[in-house]
Amino acid sequence: MAKSIKKENPFLGYDPSDIANAFSLIVNEDCALLSNWLNTQDTLTTSEQEFFEALAADSERDAPYYNEEELKIKLIGPLFRIANTEIPKQAKVYYERAIAAKVNNYDLSVIADCLIAHPMPFGKPTHPYFFLQEFKKKRGEKSDPEGQLLCAMLIAQELNKDAKPLFG
Repeated sequence: MAKSIKKENPFLGYDPSDIANAFSLIVNEDCALLSNWLNTQDTLTTSEQEFFEALAADSERDAPYYNEEELKIKLIGPLFRIANTEIPKQAKVYYERAIAAKVNNYDLSVIADCLIAHPMPFGKPTHPYFFLQEFKKKRGEKSDPEGQLLCAMLIAQELNKDAKPLFG
């Protein structure tokens, strides 16, 4: 579960609209970088394709009933393995990691359910690249998954300080 967002004055919460307002965020539906990334073509090997098809069949049948841990173990982890997202000393998948930063006078902190980040020695993530946040269906001020994702991405931008895009 994500931790609280604090400001010297009122509590901000995890409502995506409140977060967007507090940080002047806008929805950009015409992001060329994201479109290029999503339209990248790659080919799976025969064994990867067979594994992916089996995973898809299992998920179609069972995913609506998975709890958060089952979703990570049975679907998210295997998808990252097929995607070959881990690059030694460059990128690693992490689960249930705390990240925090002060952004525009707000103390933000979340437990990121899943993130891809640059690995430090002894397995600590630094310089987050990508997030999957809160696999729950539950919404609301204290637990909204979109709000938690926005906070995680704001924290990552502050920690990274490189003006590069961040996806989640």
